Amino acid sequence: KIPTYTQLNNYLVHYKKKKYGSHKISLGELEQWCKNNLNVPTDENEAFVVSYKILYDNEEYEDDEGDEDVEENDGNRFRIFISSIRLLNIISMSSH
Repeated sequence: KIPTYTQLNNYLVHYKKKKYGSHKISLGELEQWCKNNLNVPTDENEAFVVSYKILYDNEEYEDDEGDEDVEENDGNRFRIFISSIRLLNIISMSSH
């Protein structure tokens, strides 16, 4: 008997989840990933977390510069700045 399209699709979804894990992560897992990737690598092409900010529920966004793009709404929010040494060097040499 030949499997239906739905059966094949369900099998592939189950297989991918079993092999690679869930494609969804919690903010706590994201925060841990950021912490684990803060170290600047020796390979100039390897990405790392330059900075990050994660706000849970009703935490206040504290910014000395008065960031205008922060909307006043409740809920979880996050910002992550990921780069590499090579990209940061290119930026430092450019003039806009």
